Amino acid sequence: FQANPPSNATMLEAYSDHLELVVQDEPVEYYPSHPLPTEYWRRPIDDQIRSWAPIAGNWFGDQVSMDASPPAQTLYKDYNADAPEAAHVLWAMPLTMGGIAGGSVGDHGFDQGDAYEPKWTGAVIIGGIVFFNRFETTGSETGLYRPVVAVDLHTGEKLWEQQLIDLQGDNQNLDFGQVYYFDGFNQHAAFDFLWTTRGSTWNAYDPFTGRWVYTMEGVPSGTRMYGPNGEIFVYSVSTRFGTMSLWNSARVVSPPVGGVVAEGSWNPQGRVYDAEDTAEGIVWTVDIPTGLPGSVDKVREGIILGTDCDKYTRTDDGKVHYWAIGTDDGNRGNLLYNKTFNVPYVGHYDVQDADAETDVFTISGAESRQHWGFRLSTGEKLWGPTEPQPYQDNWGYSSSNSWDNLVDGYYISGNYGGIVYCRNATTGATIWTYTIDDPYVENLQNNEWRFRPAFITDGKVYLENTEHNPYDPQHRGCPFLCLDLETGELIFQIPYRGSEWSSTPIIGDSIIAMYNEYDQRIYAIGKGPSATSVSIMTNVVTQGDNVLVQGMVTDISPGTEEYALRARFPHGVPAVADDNMSDWMLYVYNQFARPADVMGVDVVIEVLDPNGNYYEVGTTTSDTTGNFMLDFVPPVPGLYTVIASFAGSKSYYGSFAETFLKVMEAPEPTAAPTPTPAPMTDSYVLGLGTASLVAIIAIGLVLILMLRKR
Repeated sequence: FQANPPSNATMLEAYSDHLELVVQDEPVEYYPSHPLPTEYWRRPIDDQIRSWAPIAGNWFGDQVSMDASPPAQTLYKDYNADAPEAAHVLWAMPLTMGGIAGGSVGDHGFDQGDAYEPKWTGAVIIGGIVFFNRFETTGSETGLYRPVVAVDLHTGEKLWEQQLIDLQGDNQNLDFGQVYYFDGFNQHAAFDFLWTTRGSTWNAYDPFTGRWVYTMEGVPSGTRMYGPNGEIFVYSVSTRFGTMSLWNSARVVSPPVGGVVAEGSWNPQGRVYDAEDTAEGIVWTVDIPTGLPGSVDKVREGIILGTDCDKYTRTDDGKVHYWAIGTDDGNRGNLLYNKTFNVPYVGHYDVQDADAETDVFTISGAESRQHWGFRLSTGEKLWGPTEPQPYQDNWGYSSSNSWDNLVDGYYISGNYGGIVYCRNATTGATIWTYTIDDPYVENLQNNEWRFRPAFITDGKVYLENTEHNPYDPQHRGCPFLCLDLETGELIFQIPYRGSEWSSTPIIGDSIIAMYNEYDQRIYAIGKGPSATSVSIMTNVVTQGDNVLVQGMVTDISPGTEEYALRARFPHGVPAVADDNMSDWMLYVYNQFARPADVMGVDVVIEVLDPNGNYYEVGTTTSDTTGNFMLDFVPPVPGLYTVIASFAGSKSYYGSFAETFLKVMEAPEPTAAPTPTPAPMTDSYVLGLGTASLVAIIAIGLVLILMLRKR
């Protein structure tokens, strides 16, 4: 067609070609789906393998750097459908001088960043790459070298390290990430950015290179969220002036015309945009009632929740006020409710979480350590109070260290008391509890470990132990652990300590990246590759002989290539059972004592025999050196293919190897020779010889007697 016909053109009627529509009984064949990986994989994922999207998660860094408070958005992280169920380490990377300092300071440790001097901040995962600020983000000198580091999440390879420089030549700290799907009339693609913010100025950088891309100036303040296509929303609410507005980052670059994207392509490169231009970034502004108590507390899909309570303000009048305003097309700006909760005692109360899917928000009381549930859409009280949690939880509910979460119909709560509570989100009924024991009484305030949720994904809750300003030497055994969301069963636990002021553990591509305060290294935890070898001592045997199959199963994750590990394990790092993984990883990567009673992995020995039959001849288990063996007797002669297979586990992807065996036919047994009949003359001679000997002896005796008589 002609996009710009002449102004005086007359358009005549026209008809398309006739098309034949075929209706058939047989189903239409669609492009076949690809199964999820059963082998070690990496990015990029071929665009044709769409079925892998559920395991290709990103982490945009919802937690603001240098903020120990809970994130504004949920800790539920989707697209990690194979999240770790064992503490298997893929790689470890030193971040700064770490561990015990030694020498004249003895067993004191090097600085780990708590409090207020974080070592690992702004952590983001995009496209299988983890990005973070390497050094402290505090201080006033903008010229100080503060690089951002990009590391391959799957391999641990450092891809780049450089400062993010803005147009004024200033060094910027990484704050969060973004992947935005642009759907224009010429271009349809996802665009990825690393963002730095300083005041109302935002700078976008290319994650693959660290190159500056574009700038937005005058970005409004408010609550940041991600839209359905990954655009960045900012909700700005003023209860004083009675206005509420929505700002959309995508509209700044590509303002819509007639409600649709006007730009054919996404091309902000090298530009500086005025984000305050209401004709561009502002999607809508509506009036709301004035004088609402308090301020915005939570922004969720379709609704904004506000309260006048927080953990730092005491409710002296015994009342908590809460309200909600709609943001959807049908009720935008409408006051949905404005209610009062008559609390049972004067104290400190706070909204813990809100979830639009289950239509619930919760309020906790610091002094009583109790909870109440409310309907998010109507404000009606649903349940509460719950039974009091341990008295130590007051410390969390009175500070920024309570990160209670609503997810998948569950309400997870607890903190310093060391007991994880899981309740039904709509009824408040307790489903399970889990006590995080401190068996060696390292923790001075409790016999249980304090915790806070790191993230929730794939039906699992991941918890970390942190402290505002830890003792030094640090408490030993502070756990990072994983629980089953539905049952509360412990899946794994390992003593890697998180940081109060650095980024929490994060997850993407079903791989965890976390900072360990015990040695100041970044660890990647996830399923790793394995290698299986197999051989036969004597591979040419005679039918009926025993055959000894032997081999080895090793962990070949990227971290095992470190020289220190190759020196300690010259034949490879043995693969071990999931149940022993935490202790084994401490031995391999943290130089703990070699654990006793470690089990290896199961290995299946199969053969393809000379007749083309494929079958299993036995299963064996490797030992703590990774070696295995099994013997069997080949039933028929000929050439065999012998396969040793490790099916994989929660810690490793599977592997296999094969070798060959020749079985020779056994020789025909040699028949015993038939004796030749003796000649008759031999018999006569033999018979005569015996009789003659007797006669000679008798004659000799007679002669002796005769001589004596003379």
